[in-house]
Amino acid sequence: MRYFFILIFSLTTVTAFGQYGKIRGIVTDSQTGETIIGASVIIQGTTKGDATDIDGEYIITGVEPGSYSLEISYIGYNKTTVEDVRVSIDLTTEINVELRSDVLEGEEITVVAGRELIRKDVTASLSSVTSEQIEAIPVENFSEVVELQAGVVDGHFRG
Repeated sequence: MRYFFILIFSLTTVTAFGQYGKIRGIVTDSQTGETIIGASVIIQGTTKGDATDIDGEYIITGVEPGSYSLEISYIGYNKTTVEDVRVSIDLTTEINVELRSDVLEGEEITVVAGRELIRKDVTASLSSVTSEQIEAIPVENFSEVVELQAGVVDGHFRG
C-alpha cells in the first residue's frame, strides 16, 4: 500500500511540471542590429510578459500551450505585434524581433526663464564672472580670479 501511494504521488508531480512551455528571443534595432535593453514583451490577453535584459534577451515561462500574439514595445520605436506564436508543452518557442525606430514628435514648447533683480532671501552679496571677463584679466589660475572678487581677503570669504 505504501508503494502505491509513492507511485501515485510521483506520477502526479511529474505531470504537473510538464504542463507549460516557454517563449524566448532577442529584441534588436532593425537599423543598427544592436540589442535593445528594457523592451517590453507581453503576451496579449494575459498578464504574462518580460523585459529584455542587457543582452536584449527575454524569457517568458509558465505559458500554457496554445497560440498567442506577442506585443513588443520600447520608447522611441514602433510597437510590433507578432501573430500566431505557438507554444507547446515542454518546448521553447523562439521569437526574435527587430524594432524600427520612430520619431517622437510633440508640440512646440517655449521655455522662458528669469529671476528677480533683488533677491530678498540672500543675506550676502553675489558676484558672477563670465568666461569673457576671466579672459580679459591677467590671471594664471582660478584662485587668482576668486581673490579679485569683492568679499575675498587673502583667499578667505568674509561674512
